[in-house]
Amino acid sequence: MDFSTEGKEMFDKVVADIPVAFRAMAKPQIENYAKEEATKRGGASVDVDDVIRGQIRATPPFMKGQLKDGLAKLGVDASKYADLL
Repeated sequence: MDFSTEGKEMFDKVVADIPVAFRAMAKPQIENYAKEEATKRGGASVDVDDVIRGQIRATPPFMKGQLKDGLAKLGVDASKYADLL
């Protein structure tokens, strides 16, 4: 499944914000979760919402507090994803 233009831009921003030491491990996890989210909603491509949901799902529970700050930095309203945080 391909990413929409906006989805790919957000994916690249999300990955760039991950510390280099964890990036190689996190990138495929986020991508896989994002694709699962797109499939669940019946989407033809991965959009921004799928990427954010994938990022949240791939984030370890002890880091979710930091993730809220990261989402805000990306201009994402974390309250929209309260069920996952």
